[in-house]
Amino acid sequence: ENQADLAMALGWLPNIQEGNQATDRWHILGKRLEVEVGRKVQRLWLWGEVSQRPALLVEVLHGKKLRSTKFLVGGALEATLQFYPGSTPLRAEIMNLARVAQPHQAIPAFTSIKQAVMQYTEVKAKNPWLKQFPMKLQRVMAEKHDQWMLQDSESYILPLHNKFSYGWHLQSLSLKDLWIFGEYDGHRLLPLSVWGNGRLIE
Repeated sequence: ENQADLAMALGWLPNIQEGNQATDRWHILGKRLEVEVGRKVQRLWLWGEVSQRPALLVEVLHGKKLRSTKFLVGGALEATLQFYPGSTPLRAEIMNLARVAQPHQAIPAFTSIKQAVMQYTEVKAKNPWLKQFPMKLQRVMAEKHDQWMLQDSESYILPLHNKFSYGWHLQSLSLKDLWIFGEYDGHRLLPLSVWGNGRLIE
Protein backbone atom coordinates (compact mmCIF):
# COMPACT_ATOMS: atom_id res chain seq x y z
CA GLU A 1 0.00 0.00 0.00
CA ASN A 2 2.83 2.41 0.83
CA GLN A 3 4.54 1.56 -2.46
CA ALA A 4 1.31 2.36 -4.30
CA ASP A 5 1.02 5.70 -2.46
CA LEU A 6 4.58 6.62 -3.41
CA ALA A 7 4.12 5.52 -7.02
CA MET A 8 1.09 7.79 -7.45
CA ALA A 9 2.91 10.66 -5.75
CA LEU A 10 5.61 10.27 -8.41
CA GLY A 11 3.06 10.14 -11.21
CA TRP A 12 3.09 6.38 -11.83
CA LEU A 13 -0.25 4.57 -11.72
CA PRO A 14 -0.20 1.11 -10.11
CA ASN A 15 -2.39 -1.62 -11.52
CA ILE A 16 -6.00 -1.43 -10.39
CA GLN A 17 -6.75 -4.40 -8.19
CA GLU A 18 -9.94 -6.35 -8.68
CA GLY A 19 -12.40 -6.24 -5.83
CA ASN A 20 -11.81 -2.65 -4.71
CA GLN A 21 -15.00 -1.33 -6.26
CA ALA A 22 -17.85 0.78 -4.94
CA THR A 23 -21.27 1.33 -6.49
CA ASP A 24 -22.96 4.46 -5.23
CA ARG A 25 -24.56 7.76 -6.09
CA TRP A 26 -21.47 9.97 -6.38
CA HIS A 27 -22.00 13.69 -5.77
CA ILE A 28 -19.71 15.91 -7.86
CA LEU A 29 -18.39 18.35 -5.27
CA GLY A 30 -15.47 20.07 -6.94
CA LYS A 31 -13.33 20.49 -10.04
CA ARG A 32 -9.80 21.85 -10.28
CA LEU A 33 -7.66 22.38 -13.39
CA GLU A 34 -3.91 22.85 -12.85
CA VAL A 35 -0.64 22.60 -14.74
CA GLU A 36 1.58 19.79 -13.43
CA VAL A 37 4.99 19.14 -15.00
CA GLY A 38 3.97 20.97 -18.16
CA ARG A 39 0.63 19.14 -18.49
CA LYS A 40 -2.89 20.37 -17.81
CA VAL A 41 -4.47 18.06 -15.28
CA GLN A 42 -8.05 18.14 -14.05
CA ARG A 43 -9.12 16.75 -10.68
CA LEU A 44 -12.79 15.89 -10.24
CA TRP A 45 -13.86 15.25 -6.64
CA LEU A 46 -16.75 12.91 -5.89
CA TRP A 47 -18.42 11.83 -2.66
CA GLY A 48 -20.48 8.66 -2.18
CA GLU A 49 -23.97 9.29 -0.82
CA VAL A 50 -24.27 5.88 0.87
CA SER A 51 -20.63 4.91 1.41
CA GLN A 52 -19.69 8.43 2.61
CA ARG A 53 -16.26 8.06 1.03
CA PRO A 54 -14.44 10.46 -1.30
CA ALA A 55 -13.18 9.59 -4.77
CA LEU A 56 -10.86 11.42 -7.11
CA LEU A 57 -10.99 11.23 -10.90
CA VAL A 58 -7.89 12.59 -12.63
CA GLU A 59 -7.72 13.43 -16.32
CA VAL A 60 -4.82 14.81 -18.37
CA LEU A 61 -5.80 17.34 -21.03
CA HIS A 62 -5.15 16.00 -24.53
CA GLY A 63 -5.77 18.54 -27.27
CA LYS A 64 -8.41 21.10 -26.36
CA LYS A 65 -11.14 19.07 -24.67
CA LEU A 66 -11.59 16.95 -21.55
CA ARG A 67 -13.72 13.84 -21.75
CA SER A 68 -15.36 14.63 -18.41
CA THR A 69 -16.72 18.09 -19.32
CA LYS A 70 -20.23 16.61 -19.15
CA PHE A 71 -19.71 15.98 -15.42
CA LEU A 72 -20.76 19.30 -13.89
CA VAL A 73 -20.16 20.35 -10.30
CA GLY A 74 -23.47 20.07 -8.49
CA GLY A 75 -24.52 16.94 -10.35
CA ALA A 76 -24.31 13.30 -9.34
CA LEU A 77 -23.21 10.07 -11.01
CA GLU A 78 -24.88 6.74 -10.38
CA ALA A 79 -21.84 4.62 -11.12
CA THR A 80 -19.42 1.88 -10.11
CA LEU A 81 -15.91 3.11 -9.40
CA GLN A 82 -12.73 1.04 -9.32
CA PHE A 83 -10.17 2.39 -6.83
CA TYR A 84 -6.42 2.28 -7.23
CA PRO A 85 -4.54 0.54 -4.39
CA GLY A 86 -3.18 2.58 -1.51
CA SER A 87 -3.21 3.02 2.25
CA THR A 88 -6.37 5.12 1.94
CA PRO A 89 -7.71 4.50 -1.59
CA LEU A 90 -8.82 7.78 -3.10
CA ARG A 91 -8.07 7.90 -6.82
CA ALA A 92 -10.46 5.91 -8.97
CA GLU A 93 -11.74 5.22 -12.48
CA ILE A 94 -15.35 4.89 -13.66
CA MET A 95 -16.07 1.26 -14.54
CA ASN A 96 -19.80 1.51 -15.15
CA LEU A 97 -21.87 4.69 -15.45
CA ALA A 98 -25.60 4.16 -15.07
CA ARG A 99 -26.78 7.75 -15.35
CA VAL A 100 -26.10 11.38 -14.45
CA ALA A 101 -28.55 12.79 -11.91
CA GLN A 102 -29.17 15.99 -9.97
CA PRO A 103 -28.99 15.91 -6.15
CA HIS A 104 -31.50 17.96 -4.18
CA GLN A 105 -29.67 18.49 -0.89
CA ALA A 106 -26.19 18.83 0.54
CA ILE A 107 -24.56 15.70 1.94
CA PRO A 108 -23.50 15.74 5.63
CA ALA A 109 -20.24 17.48 6.52
CA PHE A 110 -18.12 18.18 9.60
CA THR A 111 -19.45 20.92 11.85
CA SER A 112 -16.13 20.93 13.74
CA ILE A 113 -12.93 22.18 12.11
CA LYS A 114 -10.96 20.31 14.78
CA GLN A 115 -12.55 16.97 13.81
CA ALA A 116 -12.02 17.63 10.10
CA VAL A 117 -8.32 18.37 10.64
CA MET A 118 -7.97 15.29 12.87
CA GLN A 119 -9.33 13.16 10.03
CA TYR A 120 -6.75 14.71 7.69
CA THR A 121 -3.98 13.97 10.23
CA GLU A 122 -4.99 10.30 10.40
CA VAL A 123 -4.96 9.94 6.61
CA LYS A 124 -1.68 11.89 6.29
CA ALA A 125 -0.03 9.58 8.83
CA LYS A 126 -0.82 6.64 6.55
CA ASN A 127 0.10 8.45 3.33
CA PRO A 128 2.71 11.17 3.92
CA TRP A 129 2.86 11.91 0.16
CA LEU A 130 -0.77 13.05 0.00
CA LYS A 131 -0.91 16.52 -1.58
CA GLN A 132 -4.62 17.37 -1.59
CA PHE A 133 -7.18 16.18 0.91
CA PRO A 134 -10.93 16.56 0.28
CA MET A 135 -12.61 18.43 3.13
CA LYS A 136 -16.24 19.43 3.60
CA LEU A 137 -17.57 21.60 6.39
CA GLN A 138 -20.94 23.02 7.40
CA ARG A 139 -22.22 25.55 9.93
CA VAL A 140 -19.05 27.60 9.62
CA MET A 141 -18.56 31.33 9.14
CA ALA A 142 -16.16 33.17 6.83
CA GLU A 143 -14.19 35.85 8.70
CA LYS A 144 -11.63 38.43 7.57
CA HIS A 145 -8.66 39.14 9.83
CA ASP A 146 -5.15 39.33 8.40
CA GLN A 147 -6.49 36.87 5.85
CA TRP A 148 -9.74 35.08 5.09
CA MET A 149 -10.53 32.08 7.26
CA LEU A 150 -13.37 29.84 8.36
CA GLN A 151 -14.52 29.68 11.96
CA ASP A 152 -16.82 27.15 13.61
CA SER A 153 -19.07 27.37 16.69
CA GLU A 154 -16.16 26.31 18.95
CA SER A 155 -14.03 29.23 17.63
CA TYR A 156 -11.59 26.93 15.82
CA ILE A 157 -10.28 28.56 12.66
CA LEU A 158 -9.07 27.29 9.28
CA PRO A 159 -7.15 29.67 6.98
CA LEU A 160 -8.27 29.90 3.36
CA HIS A 161 -5.78 29.67 0.51
CA ASN A 162 -4.50 32.99 -0.80
CA LYS A 163 -5.50 31.89 -4.32
CA PHE A 164 -9.12 32.14 -3.25
CA SER A 165 -10.59 35.57 -4.03
CA TYR A 166 -14.25 35.19 -3.07
CA GLY A 167 -14.05 35.82 0.67
CA TRP A 168 -16.78 38.44 0.69
CA HIS A 169 -19.09 36.07 -1.18
CA LEU A 170 -18.50 33.40 1.45
CA GLN A 171 -19.16 35.85 4.23
CA SER A 172 -22.53 36.77 2.74
CA LEU A 173 -23.44 33.07 2.52
CA SER A 174 -22.26 32.44 6.09
CA LEU A 175 -25.49 33.97 7.37
CA LYS A 176 -27.33 31.07 5.75
CA ASP A 177 -25.52 28.16 7.43
CA LEU A 178 -22.49 27.86 5.14
CA TRP A 179 -21.66 24.45 3.64
CA ILE A 180 -18.32 24.34 1.85
CA PHE A 181 -16.06 21.84 0.06
CA GLY A 182 -12.42 22.24 -0.90
CA GLU A 183 -8.89 20.88 -1.06
CA TYR A 184 -6.88 21.03 2.17
CA ASP A 185 -3.06 20.95 1.99
CA GLY A 186 -2.37 20.66 5.71
CA HIS A 187 -2.27 24.42 6.23
CA ARG A 188 -4.96 26.10 4.17
CA LEU A 189 -8.23 25.23 2.48
CA LEU A 190 -8.86 26.07 -1.17
CA PRO A 191 -12.67 26.22 -1.57
CA LEU A 192 -14.05 24.62 -4.73
CA SER A 193 -17.80 24.75 -4.10
CA VAL A 194 -20.43 25.92 -1.61
CA TRP A 195 -24.03 24.96 -1.02
CA GLY A 196 -26.23 28.02 -1.31
CA ASN A 197 -29.72 28.93 -2.50
CA GLY A 198 -30.66 25.26 -2.63
CA ARG A 199 -27.86 24.13 -4.93
CA LEU A 200 -24.14 23.51 -5.15
CA ILE A 201 -22.28 26.53 -6.51
CA GLU A 202 -18.89 26.01 -8.17
